[in-house]
Amino acid sequence: MISILKSIKNFISDIISSRYLIYEMTKNDFKKTYTGSWLGILWTFIQPLALTMIFLLIFGMGFRGGAPIGDVPFVVWFLCAMFPWQFFSGSLGENTKVINTYSYLVKKVNFRVSIIPIVKIFSNTIVHGIFLLFLIIVIFIYGIPANYYWFQIIYYLIGMFILLLGLSWLLSAINVFASDVSSIVSIILRLGFFFTPIFWRLDKVSETYRFIFKLNPMYYIVEGYRDCFINHIPFWQHGFETIYFWSFTLIALFLGVIVFHRLRPHFGDVV
Repeated sequence: MISILKSIKNFISDIISSRYLIYEMTKNDFKKTYTGSWLGILWTFIQPLALTMIFLLIFGMGFRGGAPIGDVPFVVWFLCAMFPWQFFSGSLGENTKVINTYSYLVKKVNFRVSIIPIVKIFSNTIVHGIFLLFLIIVIFIYGIPANYYWFQIIYYLIGMFILLLGLSWLLSAINVFASDVSSIVSIILRLGFFFTPIFWRLDKVSETYRFIFKLNPMYYIVEGYRDCFINHIPFWQHGFETIYFWSFTLIALFLGVIVFHRLRPHFGDVV
């Protein structure tokens, strides 16, 4: 047990000492995403607009007719859940195969491979920040006033970041030796979209089965976003859900650190 805790301590120390490198790599990764395109960084604004229109056509007008959820316009209610899900699923999908993607860095003797998943999450966080700005504009367009509960978004962002980090370390390390993992994760994420209350309400599900959907950690996040921007409910009022989410997240982080640390010395032999 002592050796495991020491490994975790060294693992975290390596990451902290690489903070400048993480910053530079994040900046380069974000730029690389839009290099070579005519519109460049404008795509970060075009994407949320285009995706919003597409999903509203499918899930708003197609499935529900765009009916309000209580006193809240459907578009606001929907985007509060859709944007965090996009951030989570996009980051996890990319990070599952990130070690193979950056194989040229893995083979460098002095390079700390553990920072690669962090770089991808930070890079996607920039895009998510732009999506949140777009969400706030939509909220103001519909005449919904700002509220101090909006600041809770920082708490939910930190929670999602830690969850992503643990799962990314765990899955990316395993995927190096079993490439089927990335395909399995892709399928789970597609199913997860429908099992997360993004375009449907959990209170429409029988009470007998609601707990099953609450086992999905992203349930806590998407409902948390709605609590910030719509419901104005503090996170500590969800006692059981908060304890469950952080227990799940910290276990995922612990497993991710241990598995990544154990498998890291063998990456260079496989990629």
